[in-house]
Amino acid sequence: MDILASEPGSSGIFDGNITASPGRSLRETTKDLVESLKPNAIKHQGHAIRALMNRYVNDPHGLEILKKYKQQFEREASISDGHNAYYRVRSNFAIMYAAAALAIDYEILPWGKRSTFRAIEKCMRLALMTLETGHNEAASITPSVDPHSLGKTLQEQLARAQIVMVRPRQKVTKKQARARQNADGFKINGNIYVKPDRFKRWIFTQPERDALKEHKIKSPDEQTPRLSIRKLAVSRASADTM
Repeated sequence: MDILASEPGSSGIFDGNITASPGRSLRETTKDLVESLKPNAIKHQGHAIRALMNRYVNDPHGLEILKKYKQQFEREASISDGHNAYYRVRSNFAIMYAAAALAIDYEILPWGKRSTFRAIEKCMRLALMTLETGHNEAASITPSVDPHSLGKTLQEQLARAQIVMVRPRQKVTKKQARARQNADGFKINGNIYVKPDRFKRWIFTQPERDALKEHKIKSPDEQTPRLSIRKLAVSRASADTM
């Protein structure tokens, strides 16, 4: 199926701001940029796929590591539907992430695994959006947002998250500071606060995040504390000094 290469309103595949060249439209400018990138990449950097395959076939642990990265993506990249088609789509993107992560290990790609994960997860979510709404609709409208479904997704992510108990105005040890840096969020005075980067990974699009910020999500388990979306952001710096 056709999958959009970018979000509606962006400059082709580029999410950043692109200035149109004199006498050229924005799309013509981005098209020229893409076409110039390919030969320059081959000339100055070579073919990354050839280097990757050469390392992979000579690595006795290559397949084992590849499977590990694929399983990581399938475990951490959430999907909104339990239909087998959704799992198949996720598995396809999991293979993309696994190959990219392996290339990062081989120092072929100068990327970070976390940012690569987020980028591929973003493409997966757009693909699933297309699966739900159809190519034409996805290109022209923003899909409706179901806060209840989003709340369920968020609760599932929280169940797997590393949440650290924080007592305000108490000194922390180095071990506690490291735990806070590695945590996904914090429990403070009965409320759960999620780090902004985790929230963006779990709840993919801005319309979805906006919808959640207008609601207070409560777990089906009445003993679970209420999750306040209005004060979701707790910075790493503030967490270290609490």
